[in-house]
Amino acid sequence: MNRLAIVTTTYRNDLDWCRILCESIDRFVPASIMHYLFVEDRDISLFRNLENNRRRVISQNEIMPWWLFRLPFRVRGHNLRISPFTLPVRGWIAQQVVKLGVFEVLEEDVFLCLDSEAFFFRPFDPASLFRESKVMMVRHEEPWDWPNAGVYYSAAHNLLGIKPDGSPMKRYMSVQFVFRREVLKELAERIRSNSISGSWKMPLFNTSRFSEYTLYGIFVERVLGFEGSGHFPAGEFLIRYVGPKSYGHSLENLEKLLAGFEPLPGEAGMLLQKGRAKKKGISPDAALYEGMVHRLWERLNK
Repeated sequence: MNRLAIVTTTYRNDLDWCRILCESIDRFVPASIMHYLFVEDRDISLFRNLENNRRRVISQNEIMPWWLFRLPFRVRGHNLRISPFTLPVRGWIAQQVVKLGVFEVLEEDVFLCLDSEAFFFRPFDPASLFRESKVMMVRHEEPWDWPNAGVYYSAAHNLLGIKPDGSPMKRYMSVQFVFRREVLKELAERIRSNSISGSWKMPLFNTSRFSEYTLYGIFVERVLGFEGSGHFPAGEFLIRYVGPKSYGHSLENLEKLLAGFEPLPGEAGMLLQKGRAKKKGISPDAALYEGMVHRLWERLNK
């Protein structure tokens, strides 16, 4: 059985974006698929009104260990958690650990991870992720030459206790990554057994830079093998990435882009990355984008 759920790790600055995602899920995703929002304790009350019969808001502390203390102030712009056993843990590292730990608190078999800035724009068929009993996992075939690729690969090799095999680095990072519950459990056990700490989370907290998707992808391909993992390799097809550079950091350009947007076969959603710098002429305010998204929904679903 392959029960599917959608998982989003988010925080207060993305509340309005997350509201658009939730509205799209309620509109375009079968009601049998649960949606889980993982947020910090301090943000739970802000997100609570997004709950309904198919959505739950869950504290990240359900996965974060009790001995990791969140500082009440920011350090050089970062929210940090500290402990006697780890490096200071930045918020984006904590969110990655939360995603890798969903098997501890959720019962579904397969998890589709979507960012707050993603949304569906037409009906989503969950069967598109599956080939019989196997579920897709994004793996880009072209060599990965991003500046941090080597850092992420090295971190994954160290955490898994394996050596580089000399093959070109592949990009597993994606806007539509899918985890299997049983594989997450095996991955956690692999990390735990390769550490003297007796914990699978502590080695991650003591890794200054890693990618949860790269770690999972290398574990599937190099340790389990696709045949034994219940995955098959696939390219991105479900969610289209649209970044600020593609519309020149201009809302007027973005409106034109969305007005002429035509989905490719299989595409059912978009990750519309918000602008982050007002000095570039665009605001991260979701209200400025919401009307465009609604018009896109109406045009594509006449």
